[in-house]
Amino acid sequence: MLRLSASLAAVVIAGPALAQDDSQFVAFEDVLAANADRPFECNDHLEINDSCTAIGTYALSGDRLISKGFFSLAPESPAVVEVTYESTMVDGAICGFENLTASSGIDPATDEAIAEAMRSVFDSFGPLCTYYYDMGDGSYVSLTRQEDGTVIEDGRAEVTFHAEMPDLRPQDVEM
Repeated sequence: MLRLSASLAAVVIAGPALAQDDSQFVAFEDVLAANADRPFECNDHLEINDSCTAIGTYALSGDRLISKGFFSLAPESPAVVEVTYESTMVDGAICGFENLTASSGIDPATDEAIAEAMRSVFDSFGPLCTYYYDMGDGSYVSLTRQEDGTVIEDGRAEVTFHAEMPDLRPQDVEM
């Protein structure tokens, strides 16, 4: 059985970043429009090897957002996990992690264990919304907040958008 830490769930939303104030908030619909020719969102990009700790793609339809996130489990495992979930756009923020599924190519039981661990971590925080802040250099900081505005642990990510999918760097995930 897998023992998955909160960092696994946080991979969808995590990474090092600076806190931003609300004056730099950008509605996610505008983030997508500004990066229409760069569909791959990269968490914690390293230019030296063009790699990310997680990669996301998005499809927006009205106020519904379908997200796909990709991450690598560990250096010793070739598995890349694809996580898919739905969210609702609320005043420019991405809210919720509904219908979350995971696919690792390992086996269905592992996929369900990963998805259940992530759902459990997200549910433990209560309702969550992710807000994007423009850094002014083509990058953004995303902050995932609880209903009271508190940024969750590992809820800050420095993200950039890319025309081609960068490589993935493995996550530190307890298994």
